[in-house]
Amino acid sequence: MAGPQDATDTLACAIAMQEALADWNRDRRRRGEPEICAGIGIHYGETVLGDIGANRLEYAVIGTADNVAARLEEMTRRL
Repeated sequence: MAGPQDATDTLACAIAMQEALADWNRDRRRRGEPEICAGIGIHYGETVLGDIGANRLEYAVIGTADNVAARLEEMTRRL
């Protein structure tokens, strides 16, 4: 259910993901393994979430906000 903390919670989640990845990469460096890079795209707005499809159901998120977030994440690959 949508709430007033959604955007703040989303940013906190992204920061926690970055911190966890930094910890994991520290362990990987110690073992001589390559680092893992990940981009995060965030956009706020309405989406539709659920099973989509007629012959084969797939769980999906669709909507303008999802499309914008995906494009932002894609842009992080070049940065």
